[in-house]
Amino acid sequence: MRTGFDPDDYKIRSFLVNVEPLLYQTWRFYAVIAVLLMLFVWAFVRWHNRMTVRKNKNLGNLVNKKNESILMINKALREQSLLPVI
Repeated sequence: MRTGFDPDDYKIRSFLVNVEPLLYQTWRFYAVIAVLLMLFVWAFVRWHNRMTVRKNKNLGNLVNKKNESILMINKALREQSLLPVI
């Protein structure tokens, strides 16, 4: 602040300015992001496991159907080989 007209006539004033950090610079924001990330990973793993179980069930059913047809063919072939050849 100027106190006179000479170049050295002034007083220095200082002000304390408190600037709050932005939202993304707070620890709460990082904590919320970490929790959301963990929830996303948990949900993805759960979804992936369910899809894998469903796929495995479908594949198991398909294998069982193929095995049934193979067993029926084997049974028919055994019965044919037991018949006397004319």
